[in-house]
Formats: sequence, structure tokens, C-alpha cells
Amino acid sequence: MILVISGTNRRGSNTSKVARKYFEYLQEKTTEVKFLDLSEIPTDFVSPDMYAEKAPSLEKIEEEYLFPAQKMMIVMPEYNGSFPGIFKLLIDACDIKQAFYNKKACLAGVSSGRAGNLRGMDTMTNMLNYIRMDVLKNKLPISGIDRLLSEDGSFGHEDTLKLMHAQADQFLEF
Repeated sequence: MILVISGTNRRGSNTSKVARKYFEYLQEKTTEVKFLDLSEIPTDFVSPDMYAEKAPSLEKIEEEYLFPAQKMMIVMPEYNGSFPGIFKLLIDACDIKQAFYNKKACLAGVSSGRAGNLRGMDTMTNMLNYIRMDVLKNKLPISGIDRLLSEDGSFGHEDTLKLMHAQADQFLEF
């Protein structure tokens, strides 16, 4: 199963719009795809006790999304030159071996600036490699996201979608 992750808990984010486009495209290619939007997960797993006692909400996320996934398409925005802390907290709280070891990942960065979260994708690549994930070398920086949105705020920029589809096709073969 492929899991598409929108890597921010910001509601109505541009990242979620881009991640949904990946999800829709992958749904056309395979029936084994799920979508996890971090803006829709409970945050009750975040506590000083999260390393000793797992919250039931986190167990549900692990069992429904993370454990069965063999590949993860991760779309994440740039937050202060990196990626959102909620995503790192989720990773830290999980059973790393079952959720991430020996799985494959594909990264796309989203930013309103010029770099498309290149630094965040580099940081995430290092972290994922550390937890024994293989990361597709083709990482897609999506820069100037504000200029790629339609007047109604939706995402459907044709040239960017072509790049996303090419990357997703590579990921399916990875």
C-alpha cells in the first residue's frame, strides 16, 4: 500500500492541495493507496509520556496507515527552513521499526519562496535514511505555490502536475 502524507497540521494548507493531487493520480494507477492529512489527526499523542505510553489515537494511525504502508509519498511545506514539527513528533511517537524500517519514500516540498523546501527535503532524507527508509532520488521542489494556485485557491498548475506525475510514476517503479 502507498500512503500519501500531507505533512502539516495547518488546516486548508496548500500542501494538502498538492498532496491530494498526488493521491488522486496514484488512485488512477493503483487501488492500494491511502491519504493521511496531518491536519485531521488528533494531537493527544503529544505529551511528556508519549515515549512510555502510546495514545490510542496514535495506535489507530499506526495500524490503519503507517504499518501497512510499504511506500510513503510525503508532501511537506517549508517551515523555518525545514519541515513542520508535528510530522517529526508523529515519527518520534511511532513504533519506528514497524512504521518505517525497510520502506520506501518519495518527497515533494512546497513553499511560497524560491527553493520549494529543498532544505527540509534534505533534512527529511537524512532522517528517513537514519530510520532505514530508502528515499527516491527524484525529489520535487514546488516553489512559488501562491502563484500556482487558481483564482479559486485550487491547485491544478498543468506544468507542475506533469512533473508530479512523472515523479509519481518513478515512485511506482521504485
